Amino acid sequence: MTEVLYMCHNLPSSLIINKSYSTSSARFEIESAYALSEYEKVTIVNYKLGASGCVKIKDNLYVTSFASRLSMLLFLLKKPRGSVLIFIGYDLKKVMLSLAYKVINKSAVYSYIYDFHEVTIKNRAWMKKKLINLYFSIGFFMSKKLTGWLVFNDLFIIDNKIKVKYHKTGLGLENKYKSKTKYTSNEVPILLFSGTLNDDNCILELIEAVKNLESIILLHIYGDGELSNKVLEFSKSMNNVKYFGRVDNQTLEKAIDSSDILVNLRAIDSV
Repeated sequence: MTEVLYMCHNLPSSLIINKSYSTSSARFEIESAYALSEYEKVTIVNYKLGASGCVKIKDNLYVTSFASRLSMLLFLLKKPRGSVLIFIGYDLKKVMLSLAYKVINKSAVYSYIYDFHEVTIKNRAWMKKKLINLYFSIGFFMSKKLTGWLVFNDLFIIDNKIKVKYHKTGLGLENKYKSKTKYTSNEVPILLFSGTLNDDNCILELIEAVKNLESIILLHIYGDGELSNKVLEFSKSMNNVKYFGRVDNQTLEKAIDSSDILVNLRAIDSV
């Protein structure tokens, strides 16, 4: 059995164990680690200042926290060759640490690339925006030296003529959401959005699109983010838009089961 070393964002072990998601990115990371553990042994490698220790979550799934990046790298280098390291994005520190692991341990290293960094710099001051953009741009360039990328689709790679080795994966949807065989009895179809409420996810454009469809469709919105207040204002002034805020997984699953259409938009300049 191949051991998968999953380098996660700086998340507390308790959040990983309890599946307490603060963002859609955290949900993706944690859920994909759980999914991988059904096939291989997975150790979530997590840098969290002041934290240390290893916890078994379930069979084939562990989370190990480190108080420093150096101690994390030393841990990785002790792993046998043949282990696979996976992380998310192209943060320069993560990329350089992963490349060091790849060269010294002669093991495969992959990054899941599913978003660009524009949202990180959008509301920054001019100089800070330039510095952060440079930081991520170098990380993006160096990530091409990894064993490869993991991507949902290859359209953005082809469109932008990016020369990199990659593997296409599925979206990670649970089986029960891959195809819906039972239809609802809603008189007016329910369109459901779940995710981070920001410009990249086009939530305001979605609300604008249903503005004049009051008798035709209902829009139910779940999640939070920088546009939460604006979404709340629209929900108060529009009869066919309801905002439920951030809810637990069980509540969201029930909402999905009772909806007719799931929608997940992305800005055209995003992945």
